Amino acid sequence: MQLIKEISYWMSEKTPWFSNWFDSEFYHILYSDRNHKEADLFVKKLVDYFQIAKYQSILDLGCGKGRHSFSLAQYSDAVMGVDLSKNSITFASSHSNGLNPFFDVADMRSFRLNKTFDFVFNLFTSFGYFDTLDENIQVLDCIASHQKSGGILLIDYLNSDLVRTNGESKMIKTIQGIDFHLHKYLTNDHVYKKINFEHDGKHFEFEERVQLFQKNDFEKIITDSGYEILNIYGNYSMDSYDESSDRMIIISRKK
Repeated sequence: MQLIKEISYWMSEKTPWFSNWFDSEFYHILYSDRNHKEADLFVKKLVDYFQIAKYQSILDLGCGKGRHSFSLAQYSDAVMGVDLSKNSITFASSHSNGLNPFFDVADMRSFRLNKTFDFVFNLFTSFGYFDTLDENIQVLDCIASHQKSGGILLIDYLNSDLVRTNGESKMIKTIQGIDFHLHKYLTNDHVYKKINFEHDGKHFEFEERVQLFQKNDFEKIITDSGYEILNIYGNYSMDSYDESSDRMIIISRKK
């Protein structure tokens, strides 16, 4: 078992944490409570808020298995989902009609789709995965290159103030017979989650890591990428943001 632990640790050191974790079946088990019904409710809120028309194009950046993409395709005839996880894109594509939504594998730091989008949605804390500020800025620059003036960008991000207030935590979450041991802790600029569990006699260890952007800093890198901030909301009901809000949902427009 020690050898398995060492191999798991070695893999996490040699490859980015998100490459291992997001391509794992266990990622989808741990977050299985985040389902299509939840996605449908938030997407309907966004469609009503933006008055999205059928002809308008939408990019779901960091789409995972496509739960938001499929919901969005009920309202737009031009939805595309992009994710780094080949397994997730294979799954999503197998459940699509091949036209809408359309899915592709790409790195959000360097994707080139040869088209522009009226809306880019980056949902479920899919921003801040990278070690350096420059890499996260690359994501915003790539998004900007895929939008014309007036294009809308929505980033659904965690509330850094709330994360810092809540601090370190440990818990065990049992799903489908697997006891996931979760340890969340903070450094100066990141929040980490260590995920350990046993399955079929083997030990697995994964990690999540998200850069903690304070509101003012996040607004600055967005505006520096060519956007103007329109609104910031604090939850999926689109209530006003404050330091105790569940989320930090930033809506901006390409200049």
